Amino acid sequence: MKYLDEEIAKLEKEQRNLQILNEPSIDSAMNDIEHKEEEKWKAEDIIKEVKRGSLDNAALQLEFARLKVMQTGLSINFPTDFFVCTLETDEHMVFSNEEHEINVIFNWIEVKEKFSMKHMKDSMLQQFHAMEMPISWIEDDTVNHGLFEPHYCLFTNNVANGVVFNYLCFVEKGNHQLIINVNGSDRQRNLWKWITEGMISSLEVDSK
Repeated sequence: MKYLDEEIAKLEKEQRNLQILNEPSIDSAMNDIEHKEEEKWKAEDIIKEVKRGSLDNAALQLEFARLKVMQTGLSINFPTDFFVCTLETDEHMVFSNEEHEINVIFNWIEVKEKFSMKHMKDSMLQQFHAMEMPISWIEDDTVNHGLFEPHYCLFTNNVANGVVFNYLCFVEKGNHQLIINVNGSDRQRNLWKWITEGMISSLEVDSK
């Protein structure tokens, strides 16, 4: 897929010849288990706040407003005064925040077959492997949404200055697909996963 090839190519230069970081320690894994319930509560709280339009978290404070997503006929709750829009066309929108090292990329593509996460995962893993860019697949699932059934996947990979996460969401609408890619420092993975799922949960058909 062209859009995916382009995103992978951006990471390739930094990824080549880098050592794979060590796997999380046993202590770290135990920590994750102990805080599972706490994280679940935080996740639900953040998602609700994003859908309401205002997030007041110890790590981040954000206000949200409706964003019309290109020519998709869809709108979404999106942070105001946080991102700078660096590209906007009928098929692509790119937002970034250099200070927080977070990017949000919207792609609107025409599709000829029904989306398959298994096919997408296999294709992505093959492409990354071919370019000697090892990734860690974290999870894939669907986001709770009444109108759509957005599929998402979450993975990390190594770059020159550390580890980055990529949250990819696929929303099917007619013969098109909206792909939402949120990526940034892995230190912020959980927070931005929940923020992103709050935004995705807010997707609506735009009333004209």
